[in-house]
Amino acid sequence: MEIKDLILPNTEILLFDTVKSKNLKKLAKNLNIDYSIIKLWNNWVQINGIWYYYKNFYNYKNSIKNFLNELIGEFLAFYLNLDTVTYHIGSTINEKGEIEYGLLSENFRDKKEKYIIPTDLGLDLNCVSLDNILELKKICKSNENYIQLTEQIFKMIAIDIYMNQSNRSKNNFLFQKKRKQLYLSPLYDYEKAFIVSNERIDNLKYKACIFGVNIEDKSEINQYPEIKYLLDLLLSLDINQIFDEISENHKLFIPVSEREEYKENVEKRKTLIKKCIK
Repeated sequence: MEIKDLILPNTEILLFDTVKSKNLKKLAKNLNIDYSIIKLWNNWVQINGIWYYYKNFYNYKNSIKNFLNELIGEFLAFYLNLDTVTYHIGSTINEKGEIEYGLLSENFRDKKEKYIIPTDLGLDLNCVSLDNILELKKICKSNENYIQLTEQIFKMIAIDIYMNQSNRSKNNFLFQKKRKQLYLSPLYDYEKAFIVSNERIDNLKYKACIFGVNIEDKSEINQYPEIKYLLDLLLSLDINQIFDEISENHKLFIPVSEREEYKENVEKRKTLIKKCIK
C-alpha cells in the first residue's frame, strides 16, 4: 500500500511543479531561513506566489506511517492549542514521470522577526534534564513571557513523549523573538514517531537537543505537574477517533489494517506512560 491509496476522489490536493530555486542565498533571505539550513534542506516550492516546504515520502520504506505521523502530530498540537504548521496534501510529477504525494506546509517565518535554533540560546547543550527550563527564566524579559514560553515547551514535550518522537533535534524546533519576547515557533516534524520511531516503545527517557526528562523517575517527573497533566489529556484520546478527525479534515481513507497496527502500538505506549504519571 502507498500514500496514493489513501487519496479519495474528493481529497483536496495542491498540485505543484518540483522546480526549485537555484539562487539559494536569495531564497534563504526571502524565507528568513539560515543559508546553511537551506543548503541542507532545499525542499521549498512556490505555489501561487506562496512558499511551501515539501515533505516527500515517495521513497520512504514506511511512507504511509511517516505521512500519518505528521498528520497525527498536527492534530495533537491543535488539541493542546500549540502553534504548529498546517499540512496540505501535495501532488507532483517526479523525474520518472510518476505521480507522487506528500505534505506541504506554508512557510511561517515572518521577515520582521528573529528565529533562533535552540543551541544558540546559550543554554547547557549537554543537559539531559529539564534544568534548562529554569535557565530560560534568565533569558525571558518578564515572568509573564517565561510562563507563556514554558507552557509551550511543556506541550511540545508531552506530544513528543506520547508519540515516542525520536528526532526533536536542534533543527526540528525553533524559538522566535518577537518584540523582545521569546516564544516557541510553530512546531513541525513529527514523522519519526510511533511505529517508525528509532526508539523502543518502552523508552521513556525523552531527549530533545536541550531538554530531557525521564518520566520513569518519579522524583523527576513530579517536579513538572504541567507535563503530567498534559500527558493525561493526551492519554484520554482514542487513536481511531484521531484517525476519524484526520480522515474528515484531510479527506483521506485510512484502512483498518493501519488503524489496528497503530492502536496496538499506541495502547502499549499509553499503558507505560500511565504507570509513570499516576
